[in-house]
Amino acid sequence: MASTTCWDCGQVAHMTPVEGAAVVKTADFFRHRVMGCFRCDGCGAFNIAIALGNPKSSDSALAWLAGRKKLEWVPKEPKKLQIKPFPDVPTPIAAAATEAYTCRLGNNCRAAVLLARSVIEATAKDKGITKKTLIAKIDAMLEQGLIRPHVRDGAHEVRYLGNEMAHGDLAQSVSPADADLVLTLMSEVLDDVYESPARVERAKAGREARQLQADQLAALAQGKPLPAVSPAVASILQAWSQGAVPGQQPTRPSASRQAKPSSDQGSS
Repeated sequence: MASTTCWDCGQVAHMTPVEGAAVVKTADFFRHRVMGCFRCDGCGAFNIAIALGNPKSSDSALAWLAGRKKLEWVPKEPKKLQIKPFPDVPTPIAAAATEAYTCRLGNNCRAAVLLARSVIEATAKDKGITKKTLIAKIDAMLEQGLIRPHVRDGAHEVRYLGNEMAHGDLAQSVSPADADLVLTLMSEVLDDVYESPARVERAKAGREARQLQADQLAALAQGKPLPAVSPAVASILQAWSQGAVPGQQPTRPSASRQAKPSSDQGSS
């Protein structure tokens, strides 16, 4: 019995032979390329099985392929979807976004789309947007500068597909490709609203921390009071001390290169 991971639905399924096979001759008389068409029992998509061998005829090629244990399948198995982390997104919204990815990994595409729609609406509410409809909430996020125009358009595409199911139109099928695209568009909303601003703030805090370290060294060398530290910079410095911040930690001057107090300062 032939089985493989279907390229279309992403599920391991039995493959039923259907009409269509070919034997492509090679230079090796006893090892030709044999290929035949199979239908996924799960979703109905066609998959092509290929093997090297020498069946009696093209008419028997399908049965010959179905009886083999090792087959090459095309199109190739889809790349596994990776669950995207959302470290800078509020916990309830991040949990729902992660759950949407988990639904997609389980091939529950409708559930993934519905959750993505809910994530976008929850994001608007988290930013104080309380307009009645989702279409108004998405437009308000653009008006307030939370998302860019093309991200607004993508959020509406999620809304369109999600609305069909949210309003009971379950006859509309959702393919894995549709669900993957919806999750990408949802992630872009979260990136604009939460993740991109957080990355910028970390970059600014890192720059300020590097400048503060230089200022502290200069103040120590000159016997001046140390400059004040903002909470964000203090957090960066603490993380640096623990080796926990991504990026390059500023190099501290070696002991031989550190400035020394001038002789006129005397000793106390």
